[in-house]
Amino acid sequence: MRRPLPEILSDAELRELHVQDQRWTAAAHLQRLHWSRERIAQERRRRLRELVTTAQERSPWHRRRLAGLDPTTLEEDDLCGLPVMTRDDVMANFDEAVTDQRLTLSRVENHLAGLGSKPRYLFEHYQPVVSSGPSGARAVFVYDWPGWAACYAGAFRYLIRDRGGQPISIAVVGAASAPHIARAILDTFSDPAVIRIHQVPISLPAARIAARLNELRPDTLFTCPSALLELINGASAVKLTFTPRTVIAAGDPVPADIRQAAESVLGATVLNWWVGSEAGPIAIGCGHGPSMHVSDDLIVLEAVDEHGARVPAGVRSAKVLLTILYNHALPLIRYELTDQVTLLDGMCPCGSTHTLVEGVGSRSRQRVPAS
Repeated sequence: MRRPLPEILSDAELRELHVQDQRWTAAAHLQRLHWSRERIAQERRRRLRELVTTAQERSPWHRRRLAGLDPTTLEEDDLCGLPVMTRDDVMANFDEAVTDQRLTLSRVENHLAGLGSKPRYLFEHYQPVVSSGPSGARAVFVYDWPGWAACYAGAFRYLIRDRGGQPISIAVVGAASAPHIARAILDTFSDPAVIRIHQVPISLPAARIAARLNELRPDTLFTCPSALLELINGASAVKLTFTPRTVIAAGDPVPADIRQAAESVLGATVLNWWVGSEAGPIAIGCGHGPSMHVSDDLIVLEAVDEHGARVPAGVRSAKVLLTILYNHALPLIRYELTDQVTLLDGMCPCGSTHTLVEGVGSRSRQRVPAS
């Protein structure tokens, strides 16, 4: 049980509490990697009903949108009868879409505008983040306290599992921008007992980036695909004096030629993580195969054709619809992304029962930088 809190906590005190909570969250999320498909289905049903109940009770926009729906009997297949929502819907209806009416768009934007290089809590409970969409269109999203911890745990649990509980040192090569999800979540949950984070600005000259990495000697590099090429150039300009175990490219798919060059120059396995400001860890590469694992316990991913009908495994989708089960601050229920994917049958050699996906690409929206 969390200790009684004073009326006002500093961001440092809140972060300390959040890190403590996240340690428990991470342990639970590690167990979920080997749940049976039946156990995952039970969890999704429970979380889906809780999400819709919260949305109907606390969000005026969702109350109208989901009118007549009985969440107590809701099944996953019933999602097909619900309307789709878009990022334009979020921005146009933000004040009524959130479940805490204090979270007006103007307050969230003012909070984001006042950030320095570190994330800060809003109302001691929320973390707003920024996303760029088609043609750089800006949107904002908000995570609640448990959702923010789940977002982090869902992304890093495969890495933590495969390191056998040993501390991990990560150098984040990206932009120094607090509002973006990758930078904000890593700054929040940097925990020397589990994962130690070092920030290396991508704005530095390539040679200085490589020199800085030589000083840090991290076992893992974290970046976005667009910065991976610069990272390779930096490693070529100044020889790295260490070999990282893993390179994580979070965001866009990594082209095969860049992946091969990175693995050759850096001597490390390159993992692709499909993440976004809206949904956090959609699918995570574990390194035991070329595919990524859908975060089945955290989201419902519908791969659909151009008419919105679900496509079977092995068929490339025209887009995807996401229902985010773990974040109640801004419910996303059948949220549209223009990502084209192929769901796969079978299981990964790593033993995880979570659905496999490959071929993420052809997206019209910009991806979240590793920042």
